[in-house]
Amino acid sequence: MTGGLLSFRDYVLHRKYDYGRGSAASWSFIAFARGDRRFRDVGSSRELLAYLKEAGASEELVLGARAAWNSFTVYRSRHRRLAERWPAVPAP
Repeated sequence: MTGGLLSFRDYVLHRKYDYGRGSAASWSFIAFARGDRRFRDVGSSRELLAYLKEAGASEELVLGARAAWNSFTVYRSRHRRLAERWPAVPAP
């Protein structure tokens, strides 16, 4: 975790199934990444595409990874905004 927010790897590993709200391709990528011991954290969509190319991923998997990355960036910006509005209060 960086700055209190999940990394992309953590996001993928801990993502809960959302019963049809996510694309099937996105869930295919998540299943693939969870099963790949070489899956490492990436800091950009470019690094994600490089990982997929190295892993020999299909075009469908690449599309799913892009969808997962987009969901991740939405998650991060939402949580970043909340953290700015409601800063953590130190424990007494």
